[in-house]
Amino acid sequence: MLKVRIAVLSFLLLTLLPVIGFAVTAPVGISSYSPTVTTTSILGYANISSLLAYNSTFFQPYGASLQLNAILEVDTPSNTYYFWVQNVAGFITSNNTLFFNDNIWNATGMDSNITEVIGDGNISTCDSCQAPQTFYGASSQQTIYYHFPLSFYMFINVTPTVRGPLVTFGYVILQNGKITSPKVQVYDNAIIPVQGAISAQIVVQNSYTYVYNQGLYSYYGLKKDVELVWGGLSNGEHTTFKEMSSLLAIYYLRNGQWLSFNEIYNYGFDTAESANNLTVYVDKQGFAHVITGNLYKGELTSDFNPPKPYFTFINISSKVPFIINGNQLYNFTGYINSPISVYFYSNYSLSNNSFALLNYSSNQKTVRLVINSSTWFDSLQFTPNYTFYYRLNVISSIPARALINGVNTTLKSGWYAGNTRIIVLTTNYYLSNNTRYVITRVEPSTSIVVNRPLNLTVKAQLQYLVNISGILTWENNGSEITIPNYKPLLYTMVYEGTYNLLPGDTITVTQPISERLIIRLNYVNILIVSIGIITLLTIYLVIRKPSN
Repeated sequence: MLKVRIAVLSFLLLTLLPVIGFAVTAPVGISSYSPTVTTTSILGYANISSLLAYNSTFFQPYGASLQLNAILEVDTPSNTYYFWVQNVAGFITSNNTLFFNDNIWNATGMDSNITEVIGDGNISTCDSCQAPQTFYGASSQQTIYYHFPLSFYMFINVTPTVRGPLVTFGYVILQNGKITSPKVQVYDNAIIPVQGAISAQIVVQNSYTYVYNQGLYSYYGLKKDVELVWGGLSNGEHTTFKEMSSLLAIYYLRNGQWLSFNEIYNYGFDTAESANNLTVYVDKQGFAHVITGNLYKGELTSDFNPPKPYFTFINISSKVPFIINGNQLYNFTGYINSPISVYFYSNYSLSNNSFALLNYSSNQKTVRLVINSSTWFDSLQFTPNYTFYYRLNVISSIPARALINGVNTTLKSGWYAGNTRIIVLTTNYYLSNNTRYVITRVEPSTSIVVNRPLNLTVKAQLQYLVNISGILTWENNGSEITIPNYKPLLYTMVYEGTYNLLPGDTITVTQPISERLIIRLNYVNILIVSIGIITLLTIYLVIRKPSN
């Protein structure tokens, strides 16, 4: 593992060279060394919409880097030490991969080396430097596949500790093709052991970390600047950018506020990696816009005023529109760097049959919410709390009963809150003891959840109680029934009641019916039967009488 890690760090090596003058090529981007600034935190912002680098002579032809570089000044009672700290985004532009790594170099003197750093990296030797020099390097150990537009922040924080300055390296990706919530990624916390350190800070000043005079020659250390610059991937590579469009900005922390460096140059002073064909201008937003072109090294502006850092991520989604900056939206995803007002409707009509009521007591048409921007990365994701109401149209000839959210009540047409559960009870509805309605069908179902406007139809059949001599049946309105037809010989049968029916009669049921069977002797039939019997007996006796 150690050999693999050293190999990776060697691959990510950023060569430090003494600056005697400016080369023909330079790292291109933005830098500042004036006026004097001291800080414990710096921030570099990049928004990249196009990127392709190529150098056929380098071992990785498609490599490029964006470097956030600074000078760390550490004071002890007896001496002042300078360290060059780098937070670097490395790109392989042929396959859209991105990684982050850091370097720490000792820039106190010509022969200064890094002998110990307590962190996640290792000490290595730069054999390609003018003189062999040791440095510290660490990698995020994470490969990121990127898409355009790509925007991110790189940061370097310095915290004094009893063991020496703690240097924190990290990054935050805001957009990788699509905007995403911020996740602060700290990939290295490195302590530089400095005995008796009484202060540690990043310094920006129009001077060098050292000046060494030897005869007619003067050797200068590193410029005390902060820079965010494009160049080759590593090892002092000079590369050519086939495609480039990026917005850059650098900030420093003072009294809890992030401020931009005002006096800005269009190239870097310290790093050895460079670009052959980039140029920079300040766009309408105030960002430094890097594109392909010819560079004329010099001051870019003395009044650099990019937008404040976008720290606060907001994600608002709603079925009810809301208003931001006069625009009516259903979704808003983005970053803000200043307070923003969001207006939510208190009562919003979705249609003739539905509306939404904000769960917030207000007599106003809209409710205003002010979202303040933060001073470090934060996210706010929410959906306004609305109750949705839907029109339920109950079509029924009877007062239908239902369990509405578990409560037994009469079901009526009206407005019902979303997710109201209704179970229609199919019990019979009695107008009287002998008249009732029987529920035959409920459309669309006996069990519904109200999440849209609905027509609920309860179909019922009117029935009447039919009592035929104590035999009770419920018959549908309009149905026909036939009275039982019994014809005993010696009796007369009639029905007395609603209709005074005779056996065998057929009637249409349009009301409750009660008929009682009355049985009487049929004297006519009895007489006829009696005469018949007497006649038969007489004939029988005559036949049986003996003859003389």
